[in-house]
Amino acid sequence: MVALYKAGDATYLDVLLSSSSIVDFLSKYYMLEKIIDYDTDLMKELEVEKKFNRKQETRTRKEKSRFESCKGKSRSNANFNGKQQNASRKLFC
Repeated sequence: MVALYKAGDATYLDVLLSSSSIVDFLSKYYMLEKIIDYDTDLMKELEVEKKFNRKQETRTRKEKSRFESCKGKSRSNANFNGKQQNASRKLFC
């Protein structure tokens, strides 16, 4: 069964129909059920992680935008303050 699952081409039905007995069938059915449950749980976890990452990405973009905005204001204030200081130096010199 592991070989069939790893091969990837086998469907669940192929795995079940390859059973050699009713006990083998029930065993494979049980194992497939566990694999499906595990895969389903894994997909749910991945969806939660994707949503979390999207929220973090949005938050980071907003913070970057805010930072860039503050950075631009800071530069314009520095230029303005520099011009004021030069003008006041000329007055006192």
